[in-house]
Amino acid sequence: MSNETKFLEMDTARVYDAMGESGHDFEVEMQPLLLPCGKEIWDKKATVRKDTGQYLGTVGSGYNLLQPIQFYEMAHQLIEATGGRINKTVTMSNGAVIGISFNLATREYVDGDPVELNFLMMTSFNMRYSILGRALSNRLFCLNQLPSSTSLFNIKHTRYLDHRLDTAMKMLGYYGKEMKGFDSKMNLLTQYRMPEARQIEWFTNLFPKPKAETRAVARLDNQTDKFAELLVTGLGTDHPNVKGTGYHALNALTEFCNHHRSTRVSDGKTEEEVRFEAITFGSADTLMQKGFTSLLQLAKTDPQDRYVR
Repeated sequence: MSNETKFLEMDTARVYDAMGESGHDFEVEMQPLLLPCGKEIWDKKATVRKDTGQYLGTVGSGYNLLQPIQFYEMAHQLIEATGGRINKTVTMSNGAVIGISFNLATREYVDGDPVELNFLMMTSFNMRYSILGRALSNRLFCLNQLPSSTSLFNIKHTRYLDHRLDTAMKMLGYYGKEMKGFDSKMNLLTQYRMPEARQIEWFTNLFPKPKAETRAVARLDNQTDKFAELLVTGLGTDHPNVKGTGYHALNALTEFCNHHRSTRVSDGKTEEEVRFEAITFGSADTLMQKGFTSLLQLAKTDPQDRYVR
């Protein structure tokens, strides 16, 4: 069986319809894990789909199993409290990992340039994830995703199973706290004047300085060339009041990380899955967060005239 990855776009507040449409309407059970000789491994269990018997992963024998419907019940509570809508569901590793993305608001930090403010929930049935929540923004011109905070809501299965409503409300409180300052940060970047040479210098400073005459020098040169190209040809670059600002530089960085940064596939994962995880939780996220933080610092301290309007 192929290691299937699915990202399903939708627009609904009906979480149980989304669960069925995404193929998440199944139950999971734990079964003994056996050695080749038939002896049971006492401290490990296998998780499998009850309807098909499909193996999903190996977990500890004391693992508290989460059912997909419990995950979607938490989503229902979030939607009831916010009026948000599901805009995407995620299925990775043939259903061993699932996720739900909610659109909770839309902003225009530049007129006519919409940015969705989303919240992503992820979980798994193979101990790869516990219950994760992340505030995200998504610029619609180019579908560039930016993690909107450095924080990640993370709660283990063992701590929440009898308190799903409390967990959903904690996630919502986390989202509100993380997004509280996001608007002011983005507005600051739209006002910060940043000539192209300054943008390229900022980008190269995000990486460790490589030793002379090494592969790292060539790699950084290639990455910098791509970033410089995106400053000119990136989607939405020619939108009024974007070019030559910190917002312009941030969007070139997110387009680089979302669509052009090299991806190394391993462990039977698909390229799409590896790229998604890198952008949302991994190395690409780390690079974007570093760039976002340093851009804000420049916008606050750079002595140059920084206002373009």
